[in-house]
Amino acid sequence: MRAKKHLATEMMDLRRTRWLLTILAIATQAITACVARQPPTPSFSAQSLPNRSGYTSTPELVPTIIRTPVLTPSPTHLPSPTPDVCDVSTSTPLFLLDDDTYFSLGPVPNQLKRAIVDSHPIWEDFRQVVFTDPWTIGEVYDQAAFGGPEYGVNPAILLISVNMRLDWQIPSDGDLYLRAQQMARELYAFYGEFFTQEQVREAYPLIGNAATYSLYRFFGEDLGKLQQWCTNYQEMFGVDYPLRP
Repeated sequence: MRAKKHLATEMMDLRRTRWLLTILAIATQAITACVARQPPTPSFSAQSLPNRSGYTSTPELVPTIIRTPVLTPSPTHLPSPTPDVCDVSTSTPLFLLDDDTYFSLGPVPNQLKRAIVDSHPIWEDFRQVVFTDPWTIGEVYDQAAFGGPEYGVNPAILLISVNMRLDWQIPSDGDLYLRAQQMARELYAFYGEFFTQEQVREAYPLIGNAATYSLYRFFGEDLGKLQQWCTNYQEMFGVDYPLRP
């Protein structure tokens, strides 16, 4: 009986051991399967990574950006245009020429002739016999411009004034000297009106002086003709004999 009982006990211990081994084997397999499912963890080393240039691992030099200052150009100051001394619309009161110019001796006969011939060649061969002598156009105006104490005006001023009235043509009778004398007296008379009479100056507040008034009245108070006279003078004599100092 004891032998049977002892045998039964050994059988039970053997079963228990097999059961434990089976459980352990199952657990081991499960653990192994789980580990097999996880992706392998990559192992990196600094030497395995190539640098950006593909050569050495020497640090790259980063170029230094130098900012060049932008130069802002300073505004260009253009010179102001020279005012037109003959523009009768920009000056109040109007002052085209001064008294010194009006009564000056002005250009000499040869200069007078050359100035008009350069722009109006028809006068090149003009001659008028006065006191038995043949005078050129320059000599006519030089002599006709001053009449002693009676009148006087710059011969260049007289030349342009008379010739504008004549439309730069030679008189049909050839008597330029008489016409020049008459118009010189006319100019001088207008000058005297403004210079001596207060009521005349009050009546013409837009006129600045007697010299300008003389020409303004000579051309029938026509500002357009007055401006044209001034332009002619500037072109013919203005460089050497300015209207105003």
